Amino acid sequence: NELPKSTNNITEPEPEPEPEPEPEPEPEPESVGLSKLHTDGTKWVNEANETVIVTMGAPTNAVKGATTVHTATINDDDTAPTVAFSAASQSSGESAGSVTATLQLSSVSGQNVTVPFTVTGTATGGAGNDYTITSSPVVITAGQTSVDVTIAVLGDVIDEPDETVILTIGSPTNATASGTTVHTMTITDDDAAPTVQFAAASQSGGESAGAMTATLSLSAVSGQNVSVPFTVTGTATGGAGNDYTISSSPAVITAGQTSVDVTITVLGDLIDEPNETVILTLGSPTNATASGTTVHTATITDDDSAPTVQFAAASQSGGESAGAMTATVSLSSISAYSVTVPFTVSGTATGGAGNDYTITSSPVVITPGQTSVDVTITVLGDLINEPNETVILTMGSPTNATASGNTVHTAT
Repeated sequence: NELPKSTNNITEPEPEPEPEPEPEPEPEPESVGLSKLHTDGTKWVNEANETVIVTMGAPTNAVKGATTVHTATINDDDTAPTVAFSAASQSSGESAGSVTATLQLSSVSGQNVTVPFTVTGTATGGAGNDYTITSSPVVITAGQTSVDVTIAVLGDVIDEPDETVILTIGSPTNATASGTTVHTMTITDDDAAPTVQFAAASQSGGESAGAMTATLSLSAVSGQNVSVPFTVTGTATGGAGNDYTISSSPAVITAGQTSVDVTITVLGDLIDEPNETVILTLGSPTNATASGTTVHTATITDDDSAPTVQFAAASQSGGESAGAMTATVSLSSISAYSVTVPFTVSGTATGGAGNDYTITSSPVVITPGQTSVDVTITVLGDLINEPNETVILTMGSPTNATASGNTVHTAT
């Protein structure tokens, strides 16, 4: 038998509520284009404004109206990056081949960044010179953060100062120049200094030559001025009115040249004299080393004839009481040599102390720079009545002169 159902309301317990599911974590923003999105879905990248274009298709149960295309433009609100050189300077030897100057963005950009630059400095650009370089402008392509400017160093064998290539950023497109906007690259020279010497050890030229040149020569061309001091010695006398004038010391071989002349201007004269020398001796050069022929001797050969010599008069007379008579020996022109003139004595008078006269000894000498000398006949008077008497001087063969004209002098 079934038990009778109770008519009492019995409250059944309510089921426990199910726990709410935990929220799923927000997914990381998807990569869009060149970089991650902000958490709000915007991108980090500076870029051009972008468009979303919605074009209506064929509707169901409707007819398309007039405006079937809608364009939504996303205006970029990110600041343009800055651009600068990654370093302010660098240096490299001529043998390095090439070096790079890097242009760096502060952040990635969604646009091409065009960076113009100018090139200055002491180095000379172009094929056959000191370097070649990437053309301006350079472009940092969208999504990249840097680009290299390549400087290809062209080595040579010329001694020269260190040289610079200076790059200066202009006004970039899609970026702002900031920070290190100038980059200086120094090309350090690695060539030895040349040597310098006289091209010849000696030369000679007559007084009528006008000028002689002593050439100073480098062993190789230099990119620097080479200053070469020298001293002057020798038997010739320098200066206006003397034997020669000369180029001032130091002589300078200018950059790119290999020689310079020291000019000796010979000043001719009419004086019979020995050959004379002008001796040049190198000092310590600047930007070169003295080596080889460091002394040059220029000889000025005399081209003047020896002067002639004679008695100034053929004869003279004087009384016993005259005391002395002089027979002058004269040159036709001044000489730089001592001129020695021998003579013999004859005649009717008797020479010697206690006799009729005494006389200067033979030979007589006309010293350099003088034109005459006297032979002195000292008359010794007596109380004897006698005929007039003669002292006859006959010139012999002079040294450094030629006897000509009055070669006999008679003193009565």
